[in-house]
Amino acid sequence: RIVLIGDSTMGQAASTLMNAVILGDGGCQERIVFALGDTLIQRNLGRYNRGAHWLDIVHRLDPDFVVLSTGAHILGENAESKYDMVVAEVLNQTRQLPRKVAARYAPAVPGRRLHVLWKTQAPGGCSSRPVAREASVTDCFEEPAYDDKQHWLQYSAFLARDARTVARFRAAAWLDPHAPSIVDQRML
Repeated sequence: RIVLIGDSTMGQAASTLMNAVILGDGGCQERIVFALGDTLIQRNLGRYNRGAHWLDIVHRLDPDFVVLSTGAHILGENAESKYDMVVAEVLNQTRQLPRKVAARYAPAVPGRRLHVLWKTQAPGGCSSRPVAREASVTDCFEEPAYDDKQHWLQYSAFLARDARTVARFRAAAWLDPHAPSIVDQRML
């Protein structure tokens, strides 16, 4: 079972993966699950914080693979440091996972381990694009536009976040065999 956890951009990635499996006659699309977790750590960090903590989802669904992504809803003052804090917390939590999940898998499946992957951020998301105030456009949640200077992230900020995150996870992989792998979609 593969569980993809994140905001609506991760939901789009999950739908794409499910449809690719269906179109490829894979027949196992029911093993791909999307779970909403806007910030992954269930804290109010900006726009929305829908969904559960990613570890609660893992414990409830018992997947073999987890793919995580967040960012579009981490906004406001200190958005970059909030995002980096989420990445650091998730990385720390993955270090603790082998101890937490081992009891469930052993002794029946002693070799099984949970694989955690981090997907770089998609360049979309309603909270990520600037809104043209002069055209009286509201964001896609049909609410009044926020102050662009404080709340709207540009794609260049996503690329900078992704570069820091990829470097951080690659460095962690040298020290920890359970560190998340990267699903690098920056080229998209």
